[in-house]
Amino acid sequence: MPDDLDAFFLTPQTAKQRQYEALRAYVLEGLSAKAAAERFGFTEATLYALAHRLRCGQLELFPATPTGPKGRRLTPYVRDQMVQLRKQHCSVEEIVARLAADQMEVSARTVERVVYEYCCPWI
Repeated sequence: MPDDLDAFFLTPQTAKQRQYEALRAYVLEGLSAKAAAERFGFTEATLYALAHRLRCGQLELFPATPTGPKGRRLTPYVRDQMVQLRKQHCSVEEIVARLAADQMEVSARTVERVVYEYCCPWI
């Protein structure tokens, strides 16, 4: 964050921030479309188009931040295979190799986690 907060808002660095500040100046500060557009490096027509897209819900100024998967990506079948192999006393490395041979790519860490959770904590 810059030391001069005024500069942060008056000279936005990203395209989305420039769009936001131009629309804010036009809508909330009451600047004319021409003045707001010039201040932030747009044409008047572009500012009108941005305002139209915002009204129609087609302009995403604040995109949602991806938070990763909501649940486990393993299918119950793969999880069951891991548990069964572990019950046959296969090591984590052996489980990874056997699953890979059956076109099921998983990391050793994933196998460790599943074995600990679903089978037995004696990895």
